[in-house]
Amino acid sequence: MSKYGTVIWVGLLALIAGFLIWPPTHKVFVELTAKVPYIMGFVKFAILSMMGEFLAARLV
Repeated sequence: MSKYGTVIWVGLLALIAGFLIWPPTHKVFVELTAKVPYIMGFVKFAILSMMGEFLAARLV
């Protein structure tokens, strides 16, 4: 994978971490998880699987 793949992976990781660290968005994320746990479970799984695919492509 080219250097752009690494930039994309690190950028997405920073974006997701920033989203979860910033208190207002963290509160919204936790509230949504409490209200609709199954849908948020799918969202979390989609994010983690996408990050895993980017990482696997970067390592190969």
